[in-house]
Amino acid sequence: MKVVFIQEFVPSYRVPFFTGLSRVPGIDLTLLAGAGGEDEGFDAPRPAESSFRWITLPRRVVGRRGARLVILDSLLPTLRAERPEVVITTGAKSFVQNHALIAARRLGRFRLYSFQHAKDYRVFGRLRRALEWALFRWWLYPNCDGIILYTEDERRALLTRGLDSERVFYANNTIDTATVARLREELRQGEIDAVLDAFGVDKRPSVLYIGRLVAGKDVEVLPAVFEALRVRVPAAQLIVVGDGPLAPTLRRDMTGHDGVVMTGPVYDERRIACLMSACRFVFIPDCAGLSVNHAFAYGRPFVTYASPEHGPEIGYLVPGENGLMLDRGTPTTNTDLLARLLTDDAWWRTMSAMVANVARAIQRGSALA
Repeated sequence: MKVVFIQEFVPSYRVPFFTGLSRVPGIDLTLLAGAGGEDEGFDAPRPAESSFRWITLPRRVVGRRGARLVILDSLLPTLRAERPEVVITTGAKSFVQNHALIAARRLGRFRLYSFQHAKDYRVFGRLRRALEWALFRWWLYPNCDGIILYTEDERRALLTRGLDSERVFYANNTIDTATVARLREELRQGEIDAVLDAFGVDKRPSVLYIGRLVAGKDVEVLPAVFEALRVRVPAAQLIVVGDGPLAPTLRRDMTGHDGVVMTGPVYDERRIACLMSACRFVFIPDCAGLSVNHAFAYGRPFVTYASPEHGPEIGYLVPGENGLMLDRGTPTTNTDLLARLLTDDAWWRTMSAMVANVARAIQRGSALA
């Protein structure tokens, strides 16, 4: 079966997924994706290093965050040349060429599936959400052969709204949990110590941020949150792993703060495993998604603020059991909770045990895990 997967661009965490899909017997996979992604703070993997057929197309972005359009040049001619039986496209509303793909599907050129999250469609309320639901329910959904969601909870939510269970699926949008499990078994203390020394990370109670340093993640609050935490736990350490447009500002704001380590971008999962081993929990202030899976795969509780901007993966977080959901209106209580998670060994071990249970469930449900 000839399958073409279309992406706006390819972040590094998605490459193992495509590698696994390409190895499934009977699937001839081609990936069509836009170039770039560096400005979003993602690593930009190189097609030449992949084990599957990967065609890079020029990508044009018009507009700004929250109101942008994305176009891949030469997409339709390239797709015609590939002659696919199945096309799986990103369901992002910004990807306007989905409308052209729907037209091609109606002509009988291929079967069309949309791979996407569905958080915007869960509830009515504001006018924008009502309009987005209408676009999905009466245009995208009936004009695709199926919708593939990121989590089982999302699938259940849409089924309660009347969608057909035989046309709505889920394949966990996830990290390479098999590699994480292997690394946790392989790593020895000597290697961990060498990597931590190279980054200047000390062995002390640590909080880890790992992800893009971009608007929306609310990384701007890290200096103030950490300084308040250090009043309660003077030995606390903040490890910031990542890169993006806000990195220079964050480095400036962190100047003079004792106990802060900014590693810059780290894409080698083995080195990430060493850094994860040094922290008590992962803290992403806002717009959390795969970072939840990543933290849980390493057995680390996850902490964030309550926010409507989180991805569907936030559904794995059970506040008080495997992590914390903080309230922005109670900063003193938040500091108390963070300090306790850093210093109360019994509470931390209990949470970590619950994390391990969820991580195993995620891995069982992960596509090609």
